[in-house]
Amino acid sequence: MHMLGKQFVTGQTIQEALDNGKEREKLGYRFSFDMLGEAAMTEADADRYYNDYVTAIHAIGKDAQGRGVYDGNGISVKLSAIHPRYFRAQHDRVMNELLPRLKALFVLAKEYNIGLNIDAEEANRLELSLDLMEKLVSDPDLAGFNGIGFVVQAYQKRCPYVIDYLIDLARRNNQKLMIRLVKGAYWDSEIKWAQVDGMDGYPVYTRKVHTDVSYLACAQKLLAAQDAIFPQFATHNAQSLATIYKMGEGKDFEFQCLHGMGETLYDQVVGEKNLGRRVRIYAPVGTHKTLLAYLVRRLLENGANSSFVNRIVDEKVSIDELTVSPLDEIDVNNITTNPLTPKPRHIYGERLNSYGIDLSNEHVLSALQADMNAALNIDFGSVKSLTSIPVLHNPTHAVLNPADHSDIVGHVSFIKVDAISNVIGAAINAQSSWQSTSPKARADILRRFADTLESPKHMALLMMIAVREAGKTLLNAIAEVREAVDFCRYYADETERLNLNSPVGTVVAISPWNFPLAIFVGEVVSALAAGNTVVAKPAEQTSIIAHLAVTWLHEAGAPKDALQLVLGAGDVGAALTV
Repeated sequence: MHMLGKQFVTGQTIQEALDNGKEREKLGYRFSFDMLGEAAMTEADADRYYNDYVTAIHAIGKDAQGRGVYDGNGISVKLSAIHPRYFRAQHDRVMNELLPRLKALFVLAKEYNIGLNIDAEEANRLELSLDLMEKLVSDPDLAGFNGIGFVVQAYQKRCPYVIDYLIDLARRNNQKLMIRLVKGAYWDSEIKWAQVDGMDGYPVYTRKVHTDVSYLACAQKLLAAQDAIFPQFATHNAQSLATIYKMGEGKDFEFQCLHGMGETLYDQVVGEKNLGRRVRIYAPVGTHKTLLAYLVRRLLENGANSSFVNRIVDEKVSIDELTVSPLDEIDVNNITTNPLTPKPRHIYGERLNSYGIDLSNEHVLSALQADMNAALNIDFGSVKSLTSIPVLHNPTHAVLNPADHSDIVGHVSFIKVDAISNVIGAAINAQSSWQSTSPKARADILRRFADTLESPKHMALLMMIAVREAGKTLLNAIAEVREAVDFCRYYADETERLNLNSPVGTVVAISPWNFPLAIFVGEVVSALAAGNTVVAKPAEQTSIIAHLAVTWLHEAGAPKDALQLVLGAGDVGAALTV
């Protein structure tokens, strides 16, 4: 790490970094210093990183000696490093706690007249960053300050629209913004997160060449808005660099590169003896022990087979190949989306990945809120056991929201313990009929049930109950439904593949309250798929969500004598397991 630190870190302190940069400044380079640090997990982490930024701005500002935003050194800030809850679910906290801190950094930068860029992070933080930009750019205390900077990532499909928004924002507020255009450094993570979350598509392109085209298209937008934007083009791709150099003739902009990675290329660009364009180096500052996460991103980004930095040192790649326009490369090779990166819902081949919900998307959140609010008006009546024979129940009792006891979720009636033996008897009598049902027919029932669970209205209803009955967060409620869906589809496929017909008889499925849908459904459908009849008993605290699941399983085709639901407390569970 010490060896790598010498290559990729400008200095372990801001003063050391400023001193180490003097030789390159003489060549015409300028710096945007980055205080190394990852997302803060605690308030103490955030305070420490914030103080590092304050110290750095003072040092950079004093060293700049009034050279101005464009001709002096600047700084970049990672928002997740200065607030431990920088995500959409904590929007109010971000606007009330992070915004004042961020504004204070910009006010300080304005006093020294140095540039401050907000670094780009994960795609699900983008809209939150733009909300902060809206406040900053319209703040009268920052009026006339040209040092407000924002980083946009060309590998994000939203990038052109983000640039349109930023240009409009600048013009509406009579400001001029610095916009750093990068290609993006979280590609592997964005792909995997979208797959894990069951999204409809990816927020990023699945082909490097499409990112390169996006980069040039976005560069055109930035160069065309000289009144509102000072473009900063960060790339290590010589083809991109040359194209932008020609596109930008007669226009005001600068190039940028990473410390320890881009100087070999940009030594041919910077200064009047070369192309005469200013080049700013993105320069990490910090101890070597803080380098690892930054370094991993850089090595993944620049070590990929498709990376220009990697290809330029490959002797098998000719100069002609390196300098092909990405537009020509797409046309000649008819390049479309990458077949090796199927859409997130198709990563299992024919079996669909369960459908997820993007809680960082305002439109999705609005639709989900409407569906969940509609679900609040559903009257469940008196929820009782679902058995194939008449049984007696105890009086109903109210089910209270564990987080708000004034919220009555519904009413439930528990089964009489002495009725359990009759329920078991009915299940045993149904064994022969259910066992004779073909594996394909059983699998189809599970698939229909899975489709029911993840339809928008049903999913919102299940989430609403999971939140109110089991105290789940929205994120956990989504996971409950998705895991149940995945169980159904997986067991359905395996039942057909194995032509499964190996029942053990009648299965009692008793599930816990902390996974009221996922584990409950997983136990029930696995037993049904194998040809067993099932008597299912959920935890007494989470009877309503189980009742809904069994009702829909019956509607999907599960016979009422092959699947029976009994609701009750520990005495019912004891009677079932005698």
